[in-house]
Amino acid sequence: QVVISFTTKAPATSRLKLILSGGVQYFPGSATPQTTHIINLENLQPATPYQYQIVLNEKEYGPYNFSTPQSF
Repeated sequence: QVVISFTTKAPATSRLKLILSGGVQYFPGSATPQTTHIINLENLQPATPYQYQIVLNEKEYGPYNFSTPQSF
């Protein structure tokens, strides 16, 4: 499991858009407007680079990148 957390100055709804070679996958964040956001990503492959965007109030920000470790 990978956890993406961040804060916003103003309350916002959030979700994460994971960009995959075969399309995209969305992970839920905050359905109600908040300033602290924690998004859990599950079923990721080890030793793999990923690209994602943060969606706040239906507006996309990014892309951002991370890689998973060899084992987690």
